[in-house]
Amino acid sequence: MITKHGSYHFSAVLELMLTAILRPFSRMTKEQFGRFDPRQRCFTHACSLVTAIWSFRTFSHVRLESWLVHPLGTSAYIALREAEDAPTRMDILVRVCQCLHEMQVSLPLATGVLSGIHAAFLKYKLPVPEYMKKYFELLQYRKDGLMHHAVVVLLPSSTEVG
Repeated sequence: MITKHGSYHFSAVLELMLTAILRPFSRMTKEQFGRFDPRQRCFTHACSLVTAIWSFRTFSHVRLESWLVHPLGTSAYIALREAEDAPTRMDILVRVCQCLHEMQVSLPLATGVLSGIHAAFLKYKLPVPEYMKKYFELLQYRKDGLMHHAVVVLLPSSTEVG
């Protein structure tokens, strides 16, 4: 018998697998790829992945689930790559940032991924919505952290500690 936590875990792993398979092909058009648009399908699976993690979050804590940091970051980058400013895209980004914000307490890598998301907003010259600024305002990452060398080049101001 699969419990609720097990079904969310299975759903998240399945969506992560499908996203990982489609992501390398997301630059191809429907005509090049075949029956469907791989970019749109990849975004759909990323949305489903975040929804599964969000549902898991309602029944449990994501604070100590270190394996979720990578899928959340990947989903955020896929959502940021989408051109239109659709409500679905913003919903996914808010959910990802909220989960990563909750994980910051115990997982320093979550801070690095949030810094990377903020840097992606700046790199793509996208305005950060007012309701998302709270995730990036007090964001500090450690100089000895895992994401330092990837993020420090992209951020406009010095926000490092340590």
